[in-house]
Amino acid sequence: MSLEDSRYLLAAQLAERLPALTVYPYPPPQPVPPCVMVLPGNDYLPPAGPAVTVCSYQVNVIVRLVAGTHEAEGAWAELDAMLDAALTALGRWLRVDTGISRDIAGTTWLTADISISYPAERAAVAPTTLRRAL
Repeated sequence: MSLEDSRYLLAAQLAERLPALTVYPYPPPQPVPPCVMVLPGNDYLPPAGPAVTVCSYQVNVIVRLVAGTHEAEGAWAELDAMLDAALTALGRWLRVDTGISRDIAGTTWLTADISISYPAERAAVAPTTLRRAL
């Protein structure tokens, strides 16, 4: 499984648990809020450390929630409800940043970012020729 495939899998799992929201495994050109985007996070593949081995490592992603109400109209209650649902669906997170106004496709929306980290297998993302060597 590739890194992109792992984001698609996480997006599919979130879509099952958050049926009222559109979930994208990438930032689409024209998202339809309210929605969730699964994006490569800061320090997407962290440097080697105690949790990193030849065969496994951590992947950091951002689960971005976009409220369906324009920021200027006030979307706090909607964003809080989305956060409650997403945090319950995820079950774990590293950090939550809320109340971020972002221009998305020419409109300002209120967003929240949930940073998560999960383990991945190196052999699962290595090219076929490298998998045999591992």
